[in-house]
Amino acid sequence: MEEKPVETMPKKVLILLIANLVVTMLFVGGGFYSVSQKISSLEGGPNEDVEEVTEEDAESAIGPIYHLDTFVVNLADPEGERYLKTSIDLELNSAIEDEEDLEEQIERRMPQIKDSILMILSTKRFTEVQSLQGKTSLKNEMIAQLNEILGEETVKNVYFSEFVYQ
Repeated sequence: MEEKPVETMPKKVLILLIANLVVTMLFVGGGFYSVSQKISSLEGGPNEDVEEVTEEDAESAIGPIYHLDTFVVNLADPEGERYLKTSIDLELNSAIEDEEDLEEQIERRMPQIKDSILMILSTKRFTEVQSLQGKTSLKNEMIAQLNEILGEETVKNVYFSEFVYQ
């Protein structure tokens, strides 16, 4: 039996292959580092110009939310065939200390609150509630009316969690 010598790669080819592998790894590593630095800067990494938000500021940013029922009203259109269905959430002022007392006051005044909202909604025309400006105006009108009922600056914002018109 004859043994054939195993052909080995020439030494130069092996060195070139290893060198290419090392260079490729350096490029991949450099690219990864570059991309990760870009991503961290886009995510809002450390910035000297940004003020630190205190816990007190975060709490005052959004107040307690009070959910109201769904309202269905006929709109004040001449044809009288259009209606609005909306669910409303009230953001209350976070500066009010006694939250339980405030919720109790809202419960006591719920008939007035619902009546006020129904009256405001039923005076609107389809064209008024259809636009963004109309919805914003509607929110502002509700905030003003609810603050008359509950006391100045009790309601901070009104949110529509559902808003369907037909």
